[in-house]
Amino acid sequence: SAAQRIIKLYGLPVDGAETRYYTNHILSYDQSKRTPRWVAEHLSAEKLLGKADRKHCKFKPDPNVPELFTAHNEDYLGSGWSRGHMAPAGDNKFSEQSMVETFYLSNIVPQNYENNAGFWNRLEMYCRELTERFRDVWVISGPLTLPQPGEDKKKTVSYK
Repeated sequence: SAAQRIIKLYGLPVDGAETRYYTNHILSYDQSKRTPRWVAEHLSAEKLLGKADRKHCKFKPDPNVPELFTAHNEDYLGSGWSRGHMAPAGDNKFSEQSMVETFYLSNIVPQNYENNAGFWNRLEMYCRELTERFRDVWVISGPLTLPQPGEDKKKTVSYK
């Protein structure tokens, strides 16, 4: 699509993984972690306008990801983690379908609640504000998995 050509205009990260294409974002999905490796999107002032409303959207498994490898809402319930968008819903007001796709769990990473509602939200708003000065804004985002010290004081990242 035209949107995909625009997003890929300057290239995408190369990691050898399968790339998935959506209306207004492209991502590389990590089946073992059930999160995106990276997500690329293109912003413009026009894409921020429209009537699409996140109130009509729900987090749900991505229908394009095999059941064995998809995340589920239950993975987040009671975990202490927030469901954090990589391609934000607010960047997709121009299209209901595009906004719905941002709620696929393939676009979501576990995020600290305070970070998601605070710094990360301000970063998303800043990227949208850039469209007031620039016609085109490209954003590539992804998770940062921080190691935690174990009982033996060695830092590791573990997955349940």
